[in-house]
This record gives sequence, C-alpha cells and structure tokens, in this order.
Amino acid sequence: MQNQQVGTSQRDLKCYHLTKDGLMFLVMGFTGAKAAKLKIDFINAFNEAQKRLSRTTHPFERQRLMFARNAHIVNT
Repeated sequence: MQNQQVGTSQRDLKCYHLTKDGLMFLVMGFTGAKAAKLKIDFINAFNEAQKRLSRTTHPFERQRLMFARNAHIVNT
C-alpha cells in the first residue's frame, strides 16, 4: 500500500512492482497449465536471445543471431 494524493484527498492505493518477466507473464493473457509453460518457455528464450545479442557489438554478428535458421539461436 502506498499513500498518495488523489485529487484533493490522500488515499492508500495498492502498488505493485513487477520485473520485465513478471509483466510479460501477466499480460500475455493465456490461462491454464499448458499456457503457463508456454509463457515461461517464451520468457526464457527471450532472455537468452537478449543475453547473446548483448554480448556482441559487431552488427553482422547481431544480425546473424537475430535471423538464425528455424528461429533458433545458432552458434557457428
């Protein structure tokens, strides 16, 4: 809870702090056990791609990683 000025009065408002992964999980909107697994797999794949892209500064290497065969990151 966080006390904030709303208009002319002070009120306690609920406040949530989410990580990028938490927000992605929340807003994807799927429900059920299979959907939860799909969301977790997507988040993990995105984070791995982000890590690999951040390790290289050469533009051609970044492009190769982004457009790898079959949407998988491929090491050569």
